Amino acid sequence: MSEPIALPSPEEPARACTRCEIVKPASAFHRAGPGRRRKVCAACRPSTRDRSTEESAHAKRIRKLRNDYKITLEQYEHMLAVQEGKCAICHGGPGVEGKLHIDHCHKSGVVRALLCGPCNRALGVYESVAERAAPYLVRYGKGNPLLKAAAQRP
Repeated sequence: MSEPIALPSPEEPARACTRCEIVKPASAFHRAGPGRRRKVCAACRPSTRDRSTEESAHAKRIRKLRNDYKITLEQYEHMLAVQEGKCAICHGGPGVEGKLHIDHCHKSGVVRALLCGPCNRALGVYESVAERAAPYLVRYGKGNPLLKAAAQRP
């Protein structure tokens, strides 16, 4: 016996699942945010999760490099070899995390270099405040002038 299929509402028309290609009412698709539905129906979606849990770590790494950074495993390994397995900033090893992170511009997506975890996080924080930090360093880079003036008074 199959499950009863609800009729589509006027606000959310029926659509075809991108996996099984069966036209189903919008209620057969999980929500993907306010006013949005997933492209794969709820019946097909668990098969996507099952595949990702069975996927090898090596295959996941290749997919992440391609999807997140638009580079191949060979390009990553070449960068790693050129950097001699060290962080591009501090020249230390991968650290406790066991890997170097791929530093990239969050605005343009351009990959820059491989960094250890601490340098990657520090650079991320710095980039978020760089415009405000530059005038601060110009003004206070040689010490606070108020403290210098107070120290010179008898």
